[in-house]
Amino acid sequence: MHYTYHFFGMDLIWWIVWSIIIILFFFFFTPVLKKDAKTTPLDILQRRFSNGKISVDEYERRKKILERDLLSELRVYFLSPPQ
Repeated sequence: MHYTYHFFGMDLIWWIVWSIIIILFFFFFTPVLKKDAKTTPLDILQRRFSNGKISVDEYERRKKILERDLLSELRVYFLSPPQ
């Protein structure tokens, strides 16, 4: 006998088993993204201030410089003509 609808037999169970194995593989073996991979200069400055390596005056002065530089970069990016 030739069965054309064999998908609902043992084949369905194997599809489920392999799907679970693949899902578990990608769930457990995906690389963990490092949170510190995208640290900004402001993050570093805040960390140094919280560790007590710099004073309040120095923190405020450097923070103003970083914010000014960030604003100037944004202005250049958004106001420059497209290339």
